[in-house]
Amino acid sequence: MGLADLTLREFLTAAAAKEPVPGGGAVAALTLAQGAALGRMVLQYTLGKRKYEESETANRAIDASLAVWQQEAMALAEADAEGYRALNELFRLETSDPKRMSAWPTAVEGAIAPPLAMTALAEAQMEGLGGLANRTNPQLRSDLAIAALLTEAGCRAAAWNVEVNLPLLADRDRAGSIATLLRQRIDGAREAAAAVEAACRA
Repeated sequence: MGLADLTLREFLTAAAAKEPVPGGGAVAALTLAQGAALGRMVLQYTLGKRKYEESETANRAIDASLAVWQQEAMALAEADAEGYRALNELFRLETSDPKRMSAWPTAVEGAIAPPLAMTALAEAQMEGLGGLANRTNPQLRSDLAIAALLTEAGCRAAAWNVEVNLPLLADRDRAGSIATLLRQRIDGAREAAAAVEAACRA
């Protein structure tokens, strides 16, 4: 059974257990998925309304994108768990073990790639949510603001799971480039979420 197949109660119980998976990566992904789902809810109360017919095409496009991002986030939760398991197995071996030495670079990349992809997903998702305040039902502005805040939180949470593994990268220049990219995405998410909040309060 995959993480996406768990009930909410089962997921929370698993996250609270003395087990590394599901951990922060899965929670970050679920946070992004919730942001996408909440953004979609806002759109469901807007689509088909005559008042917003000029934005119907754009809103339907964002709704379709949010549906994809919601599914992608949960797929990344699974990938993050697999990446952690592979790296954790190598940590148990001596640093001089041939198996560890040969598999280490791939395992490190495998642990970094899913949460890094989550930050990219968050960036796209935030851009999608950004223009909705002025073309969706204002009665759901609190839900839209929360969707943006969840997306920001998911981005920042995923970034932690990248940062914690950057020291393991042998290519220090690449590690530095990723760290810079993360900072840009975190700052961008923070600014975008603040802009959505401001628009929802206007």
